[in-house]
Amino acid sequence: MSPIPPLSTPDSDSGGQVFRTSWVIEAPYAGFYGMKGTVDNGGRILVDNNEILRGGLTFGGRTLEGFNSEFPQTVKFPLSEGKHTITVEVTNQRTDTFKTVNKKIFSTRDWLTPTKTKTRGGSAEIVYVGLNAANSNGINVTKNGKKINLKDGDGNDTNASFEIVAGDATFSSDGRKISGTGYCAIVLKWNDNPNTAGVAVKKIKINGTTWTQSGRRGKEKNDLTLGSTKEVGLKSGSTVEGVSYSGPQITSYQKGFLAPVIQNINQKPNESIQGREWVMKWANVDFPVKGQYNIKTEVDDEVDVLIDGVKVQTARLRIRTKAGDPATYSVFNATPGKKTVELRLRNIRVPGSGFQQNPTGVKVDIDVPVSVSTGVSRSWQVNPIGVSAILIPPPCPKEVTGRGKICRVVVDDPGNGYPKPPDGGTGASIYPVTLELEGVEVINPGINHNCGVDQIVMEPSNGAQLSYECDTFGRIVRVNVDPEVPARGFTTTPDIRVITDTGTNFQAVPRFRVVRDPVGVDVEPEKIIQVTDLVGLKLTGYVDGRAYYGSVFFKEGVRYAGIYETPGQLIQVYDTLQESIDAEVTTPPSAIQRQGTDVRSNNPRLNIPGTPDSLI
Repeated sequence: MSPIPPLSTPDSDSGGQVFRTSWVIEAPYAGFYGMKGTVDNGGRILVDNNEILRGGLTFGGRTLEGFNSEFPQTVKFPLSEGKHTITVEVTNQRTDTFKTVNKKIFSTRDWLTPTKTKTRGGSAEIVYVGLNAANSNGINVTKNGKKINLKDGDGNDTNASFEIVAGDATFSSDGRKISGTGYCAIVLKWNDNPNTAGVAVKKIKINGTTWTQSGRRGKEKNDLTLGSTKEVGLKSGSTVEGVSYSGPQITSYQKGFLAPVIQNINQKPNESIQGREWVMKWANVDFPVKGQYNIKTEVDDEVDVLIDGVKVQTARLRIRTKAGDPATYSVFNATPGKKTVELRLRNIRVPGSGFQQNPTGVKVDIDVPVSVSTGVSRSWQVNPIGVSAILIPPPCPKEVTGRGKICRVVVDDPGNGYPKPPDGGTGASIYPVTLELEGVEVINPGINHNCGVDQIVMEPSNGAQLSYECDTFGRIVRVNVDPEVPARGFTTTPDIRVITDTGTNFQAVPRFRVVRDPVGVDVEPEKIIQVTDLVGLKLTGYVDGRAYYGSVFFKEGVRYAGIYETPGQLIQVYDTLQESIDAEVTTPPSAIQRQGTDVRSNNPRLNIPGTPDSLI
């Protein structure tokens, strides 16, 4: 039996929960009782809080055996007469259901780091080429060091200006140096007629950058970097959740992509990025299972992916389109353990270009399909729970006194295939009978029946109406036959069963009463059978126009039915059928009084004093 409904829905097996149920039973007499049982998955059985059986999951022990055991052992224990409490505890194995998901093993996105720029201030000398002698007495610096005013040989007006229009920089007071940090922009403007008094200046040079005056009027703007600028990213030796990185400093210039840090990234051209390979390694990456791993890679321009030095993928630049996926997909097999993921990133050579025209970067994701818990257990149908046990009484006490006699023989199995004796054979009598259902004997009461709901049926029933009685364990201990509705005319042994969804192992057999010579009994002729009596049953006379095969006794020389005289009206037995119909004796009485069911002539055991020894 199960303490929970046998459902097929998920999370219905109640794994890990202990169920406890008690019953009160009455032992009819004292003695050593036996108990045996099986369980799925574990449990124990107690009688009056004394443990009798234990076994299975979490309970230990082996006296309560597993559900596959067909012949569990019997444990004997003493039990007194009277009421006792039987307690059953049962539990089911805790289960879980799983789903498959892709577990992340490694991703470059976990290592993306914004670039930090570190700049130091500096100064540079301003070199004037073709500076007009009118400026020899000193260069005019205005706007708090942001503007230099230059003149030609005609008057004191400004014919050319050199002005810082952007950036953190200033000119020295004598106009010979510039100081600042990082980027700045400087514009040279002029309005100067070289044919009048010459030009204010022909060229101005700072750190290799040149501004040139040409024509009568115009302007020229150039950018300048003062001091030193350094890009900084994630350094070699960095560790994240036990995984350590080694290789060049790395950063992210493109969304989702990892790249080595490029110094002077805005420089054009930048020869340091052309046709180069960078090697990046991550150690102690956990590969949890043995199996097939998935790898997805996007790259600009080319990358080799290696696991513990073994190349598992080579990916190249693929242009993203609306219909196409730029990623490269592949799989590889790996055993569980800590491993090193290595990326060898290569950038193609594009002469005369910088990082903006020829960038590089890589994006790698490695995952593996794994089963994860859903938090929902299995169904009862997949992981059932149940316990089965039986209490076996000792042999019942029986008082035997005096001499017994066999009153009735019950045939449990009539057998078949025996040869039919010849009609009229020696010691045999043939007579008609019908079988009338007298009762139903329970051979095995079964267990766990739903009493009052389950239906008991007999096929063929011949009109019989059956009911049953149950005990607290759902065992059918008695089957009742309605005496008001006689059931006769059985020619085959009927099948008796119970229609049930929960019960099991019930067995019962019918018990019949043989009605000899069923004249006047309400039964169809085809249901009357002929019986050959092979134990010496003799026709002893006739009663009321019917053959009589029973015992007789004599009173005052007249035969009557029965073994001896009893209170009530005596039934006379006649020698012929006609005499029984007319109720009148027309033949002389026999010289020998015969009674019993096996009467043979000249039997010395039947000698009666005063009678002849022979009928001849």
